[in-house]
Amino acid sequence: RELASSEEKLVEGSRVEVEDPPGKYFMRVAAANDAGEAVSAFSATAVVTIEAGFSMEKPKAITPGQGARAPSSDGRLSVKFSWSPVPTAEIYSIELAADPEFTQIIQKLRTPQSLFLLKQAPLKGRVFWRVRGEGAKGNSEWSAPSYFDVR
Repeated sequence: RELASSEEKLVEGSRVEVEDPPGKYFMRVAAANDAGEAVSAFSATAVVTIEAGFSMEKPKAITPGQGARAPSSDGRLSVKFSWSPVPTAEIYSIELAADPEFTQIIQKLRTPQSLFLLKQAPLKGRVFWRVRGEGAKGNSEWSAPSYFDVR
């Protein structure tokens, strides 16, 4: 890795976005007019540390499996949901919906474990479900949606 490099970049406003890898960088700034000509001296050099962004693994839906069929005799059904555990998740959110876009939410559930038993739920027809891990530093993406059919 180079010990020093120099790059001048003209930006509008006071916000600078960088795509550099995590590490320690040295930065100084100067004001410029609309033509890009310097109108001030450079500031003192500041040390800027870029940290790696947070990411949490996305869980994978396991049961009920895609397209599973669940019989319901009295209009109520108990369903066991399970998914791959996410090591950094503190809790999981599960959403059940009547559509694959999750605009018609049937129920929202939360649990600290990578499985959940929903007891005597009034479900019917095709039910879509997804899960995500949540923690103090942020949330994972939602799992790929899965669905089961209640008959």
